Amino acid sequence: MRPLRQSIRSRNTSSTNKKAFGRPQKRRYRNMFYAKQQLRFFHGEVKEGTFRNFFRNHLSAVTTRGHSFFSALESRLDMVFFRRRLLPTIFACRQFITHQGLQVNSGMEKSPRALIRTGDRVAVPEVA
Repeated sequence: MRPLRQSIRSRNTSSTNKKAFGRPQKRRYRNMFYAKQQLRFFHGEVKEGTFRNFFRNHLSAVTTRGHSFFSALESRLDMVFFRRRLLPTIFACRQFITHQGLQVNSGMEKSPRALIRTGDRVAVPEVA
């Protein structure tokens, strides 16, 4: 009978380690899935279909794919309002925009997903 150490060493051959039975691929998929979910939830629990369509629309941009997508995510009205640190959470910003609205270029905007361009003027309306 072989000692335990020798049998473990004999099992760890290079041919067995190469296959790894699909685990690295599953781990890679899981890590990418968690990163996507983390990004979705950070930007205010964007629905899966909305997130997918948003990505598809910014896939064909002239700049690199990731840069265009992230800059578009950061230029949403709720993220711009959140980055100003006027309210503590992204969810509070979304609720404020939905209920109160913000003035964008002297027009009222109540959609938190509206895109803001460079040069747009965003203001909080005065409460009467």
